[in-house]
Amino acid sequence: ASLFGVDAAKVTIGMLVRMQSGINDFDVPSFDNPLLTNASGVHSPLEFIQAAASLTPQFVCAPGNCTSYSSTNYILAGLVLLGSSDASSWTTVNQATVLPASTHFPNSLFLTTGPINGSVGATVAGQSEGFSPSMVEIWGQDASILGWTCGNLAAPTEEVARFMYELLVSQTVVSAEAMAAMKAVVPLDVGWAKGTISYGAGLMIQQTSRHASFPPKLSEWGSYLGHGGDTYGFLSEQGLIPQLNATFSVIANEDYYLYGSYVKSGLACNLIEMAALEVLGEELDLGCLA
Repeated sequence: ASLFGVDAAKVTIGMLVRMQSGINDFDVPSFDNPLLTNASGVHSPLEFIQAAASLTPQFVCAPGNCTSYSSTNYILAGLVLLGSSDASSWTTVNQATVLPASTHFPNSLFLTTGPINGSVGATVAGQSEGFSPSMVEIWGQDASILGWTCGNLAAPTEEVARFMYELLVSQTVVSAEAMAAMKAVVPLDVGWAKGTISYGAGLMIQQTSRHASFPPKLSEWGSYLGHGGDTYGFLSEQGLIPQLNATFSVIANEDYYLYGSYVKSGLACNLIEMAALEVLGEELDLGCLA
């Protein structure tokens, strides 16, 4: 409340994970550029929260009155996790507890502090050209720039796809009741990706086809249920292709906006086309980028 005023008391945990808190996104050039150029600094979650609180408006709508994507929500959810754990600080929260015990993810790491290139999971250099006037090498920067609980997983695509299978097909990660809540999507109706992405509780429906209508429908080829990852230095798409009952993950080591289109409408889209042909013998025309 000291940062966001009286409306903060109206925000629930459910609103955070459904992107319905109304709290603005810290991810703006005035915050990103200094963050990306301070390569060796350790940045606490509070810096990201304070950046969001400094924006005008602080709330893009009253809590619960819109669905608007904001990475700030996930950092606030991380603070809820910290408060309910035995961890002494944000750097010691064990995020790996979300991984199902029945399977093994040896190279899936949640990076907190220290050089990204010093981790087992980050073996490809990432670059950022989204806001800064020059290319910024992300690989050697401190992992705290990734925003803690809003985007600090480093993992091979095979392990991410396997996690998505456990979550969405085998359903060994959360209860059936929780999964139903996660899948209860509504279109984003304010701000970034308005009308083009539908969001549930930590899951989105994204359409990769350039021939599609919006908001996306999971019944249409080219759509997937999962989540995109737009993180400093990296872009990814991962989730479930319902017509194939199969999961996937693709990634690029560049977060420039043109590559953002390519990861979705190129890599993921072509993967869906090829999988449909290989598994079902069905030729699709999704209008994928070459």
